[in-house]
Amino acid sequence: MNISKIFQNKLLNFTAYMLLYCSIFLCENPNLSEYNTDLSRDEISEAL
Repeated sequence: MNISKIFQNKLLNFTAYMLLYCSIFLCENPNLSEYNTDLSRDEISEAL
């Protein structure tokens, strides 16, 4: 098992999560924001 590969994948997942999280908070529409949060949480759970 290549440890650095695993670490790299985790880091990429974390970066993607942070980007999604930030973009959700920058969204002005509360209804859209709520929807996107639920959607991305499911997507991130699957990704991890």
